[in-house]
Amino acid sequence: MRLILVDTSALCALIDKGEQRHHAVAKFIQEHGSECTLLVSDYVLDETLTWVKGRFGSRRAIEFGRKLRVSDFCHYHVLALEDEAATWAIFEKYHDKAWTYTDCSCLAVMQHLQITEVLSLDAHFRQMGVQVWP
Repeated sequence: MRLILVDTSALCALIDKGEQRHHAVAKFIQEHGSECTLLVSDYVLDETLTWVKGRFGSRRAIEFGRKLRVSDFCHYHVLALEDEAATWAIFEKYHDKAWTYTDCSCLAVMQHLQITEVLSLDAHFRQMGVQVWP
């Protein structure tokens, strides 16, 4: 089964039903969930839960975090030391890009696990040369 990395922007759109692209993300997961495994890194979970807490409060952030960490449709990935070292190298190398440190960690994980697809609303991933969904 193929792995697709999930970015913070897609998770935030999934959580916020008022977000313009909520339905596109939800539809992608519904249509492709049985043929792929979605991978969420600890860095992306950190960013997402921080955003959810600020926007919707602690209870909603905790509820979402619990669901995501034990879900069948997502695999939770904790960055290894080599992923962190690669993240720093990418962050330094692409200093001319507007990529966040978390964006760089996503690319490091994708390279390490040979993932070529990402579920994201962030245009930065197109610069990385990967397939971006939805």
